[in-house]
Amino acid sequence: TNLNEKKKSKIISAIADSLHKHEYDELSIKDIASEADISRGSFYNYFVDKSDATYTLIVDRLRMFRDVFLETVRKNGGKLIMATKETRDLISKTLLNEKYCVLNVGSSI
Repeated sequence: TNLNEKKKSKIISAIADSLHKHEYDELSIKDIASEADISRGSFYNYFVDKSDATYTLIVDRLRMFRDVFLETVRKNGGKLIMATKETRDLISKTLLNEKYCVLNVGSSI
């Protein structure tokens, strides 16, 4: 499938924004599509349902955190304790500043 990655990123950002405003159980595909300024049908070109979309958001954030950790390990010459502390601080700042990390999940995803 040759889907537009910019549009997929826009949808993922919209999911994060929507989860910042709504509880997971209250979130609808309509909310996500509206936030992304796309049609509901377009949403389904990229994701099966809201659970699939939320999972993609979480995996995206985990990859970002992994990359931060690996870069920090490299910068600290492989010293895991120092790298872990620095990574924790970087991720804490990210979590405080990034609405993507606010998941108001009322039930399992």
